[in-house]
Amino acid sequence: MAKHPENHLASAAIALGRDYRYEEKHCSHVADLALSLFDQLKALHRLETKHRQWLAAAAILHDIGWTRGQQKHHKTSCALIIRSRKLPLPRKDRVIIGLIARYHRKSLPKSSHKYFAELDPKSRDVVTRLAAFLRLADGLDRTHLSSVEQIVCGVTAKRIDLEIKGKRVAQIDVKIGKEKSDMLKVVFQKNLRFSAPSGLTHQINCP
Repeated sequence: MAKHPENHLASAAIALGRDYRYEEKHCSHVADLALSLFDQLKALHRLETKHRQWLAAAAILHDIGWTRGQQKHHKTSCALIIRSRKLPLPRKDRVIIGLIARYHRKSLPKSSHKYFAELDPKSRDVVTRLAAFLRLADGLDRTHLSSVEQIVCGVTAKRIDLEIKGKRVAQIDVKIGKEKSDMLKVVFQKNLRFSAPSGLTHQINCP
């Protein structure tokens, strides 16, 4: 499984997360799952190393909004990331990372959304691609117990196959992961096929 990289941005994100007493084990595991998706689906997204680092930072920080309560914590996380001067990046890059974190739950990106509206089309595309990975990864750790240890991806002309692996995979992690794969399906316009250790197979088709 991929591990989030030891770089200046990741270190700064971890330090910021600790300032807000984030749930380090969950956020680190979500980062690992998201980066694994990024690495395996590189032929689809065609993004760069810096984007991988942005995804890692967003995954590490996606839940810091809990410091202000559960309600709308995804929006709070976004705002805290954008305002933070601890992340060694210009504001535009912090906006992108904040939005990736924001879209780990609730609605998909809309041109009317705060901050997303100010981005150029290329930056919006980066947000949607990376947020799709984070959203799925977060869903696959709904229990915060790291029951999903690995995701193995395969790609065909019309489908992405996602094999979920782990010694004791929690059913709710697979269920919520499937629900939060909605953005991945929309972004890459491919059907998704999940297989889990129990032998349960489920396919999600594009509209």
